[in-house]
Amino acid sequence: MIGIKSISQLAIGIAMVVVFSDPMCDVLTELTNPDNFSYIPVKAFYVSFVVTPICSNASELVSSLIFAMKRRRVNISMTYSQLYGAATMNNTLCLAIFMALVYFRNLNWEYSAG
Repeated sequence: MIGIKSISQLAIGIAMVVVFSDPMCDVLTELTNPDNFSYIPVKAFYVSFVVTPICSNASELVSSLIFAMKRRRVNISMTYSQLYGAATMNNTLCLAIFMALVYFRNLNWEYSAG
């Protein structure tokens, strides 16, 4: 029974990612498009590496802040642990995917922030 519930929740989560990831990419692309009304004069590099992680982790940040507002030492400690764990997992996963793409596709490293 627990296995069926966990698999169904996993399937629902994957479906939500599939449905919402493309519109989020479109929004972030349009933010750096000068022809768009909502254009922000920020380089695409900063949108990719600053704005996108904030958007994708906003719900976790809000829940951690709500949890920390209880102002108990245990809650605040748990909040820091949760945020550090999430940052570590996100960075490790993204780095692993990026390095695997570079390695398996034999890509050249030609990237600048300028």
